[in-house]
Amino acid sequence: MTFLNHGAFGATPRRVLAAQRELQTHMERQPLRFFVDEAPGLIRAAAASIADFVGADADDVALVENTTAGVSAVLQSFPLQPGDRVLASTHLYPAVDQTLRFMCAQRGAHLDLADVPCPVGSPDEIVHAFAAAITPQTKLLVVDHVTSLTALIFPVERLVALARQHGLPILVDGAHAPGMLPLDLPRLEPTWYVGNCHKWLCAPKGAALLWANPRHPLGHALHSPVVSHLHEQPFPAGFDWIGTRDVSAWLSLPAALEFRAWLGDAAVRAWNQDFAKHGAHTVADAVGGTVTGPDSMIGAIGGVVIPGFEDIGQDVGDALRLALWREERIEVPFPVFAGALCVRISGQVYNDRTAAEQLARVLPKHLARAKANLVPAEPNALKSVEIS
Repeated sequence: MTFLNHGAFGATPRRVLAAQRELQTHMERQPLRFFVDEAPGLIRAAAASIADFVGADADDVALVENTTAGVSAVLQSFPLQPGDRVLASTHLYPAVDQTLRFMCAQRGAHLDLADVPCPVGSPDEIVHAFAAAITPQTKLLVVDHVTSLTALIFPVERLVALARQHGLPILVDGAHAPGMLPLDLPRLEPTWYVGNCHKWLCAPKGAALLWANPRHPLGHALHSPVVSHLHEQPFPAGFDWIGTRDVSAWLSLPAALEFRAWLGDAAVRAWNQDFAKHGAHTVADAVGGTVTGPDSMIGAIGGVVIPGFEDIGQDVGDALRLALWREERIEVPFPVFAGALCVRISGQVYNDRTAAEQLARVLPKHLARAKANLVPAEPNALKSVEIS
């Protein structure tokens, strides 16, 4: 198969999986001794390993299952009041969008979305969109480091500076950043940063980090969404222990980081960035599309806006993904952003340029078939039907 969707769930190397299986077997040999006597120290050691990778102190890092869980923990802990406003962007990840809307509805607050275009011409457009949307009632900024739907690196350094200028806390959704981009969280200095380790660092599924800024008054004022024995202890203790669960993905972080070091961290990032840029431009040329942003905003994922598919739903993209898999053995997603069809190309060191070139060769015929199956529902709108 040709796998062009590493950005979705990652892929775990055999030696890292072997380390996880060994941990699980060790746990089952004497579960009480493991959870009571060994796990607390092992969890902190795993947190220290990923903290060191992002330039942080282990006392400022909690391990969580995924970015969505970390974002939820921050938002549930945040003192949002009736009438407050939270500012994110139109490129917001759908799960985070749902969490924000739920929390705002519960607290009587409001969600504002800075209107960031796609394609994006430059990072300036993103900063200006956020700056224009801040109001006196804005109490929190939530920004993506790398957008999921549109595959763009946002200028988080400038957005953190913007938040600081307005005296606002800022939560950075860095789901894709660890392993894709170099990170120094204390230097970046957001209020909170959440990132997955099972994507570009290739850790087992269910390993993510939540960094809390110790210099910000709200930084460590976090609690786990699951209230358990250590709830009243200082951050991050309440996240380490919420009852019986499989923590082997967390404890495998040192093995994943060791594998990454063996490959060469800078070499992996350079390889993946070259692959994403080449793939995005190759596919864009093949379908007459537009890359979602300049090369300076592309990391290990490249996005292309495909013309001729405006005002459609995600069902069109899902049908295309299935068709490419069933007929070509190519796994690649087709996210729909603001009613426009996109294709998102992401790869890891198991890919080379020929993988994206293969997609570019076969995609035009599938798009033509998909377009033929779109029937007008009303003027200026299209309704999708299943792509056979």
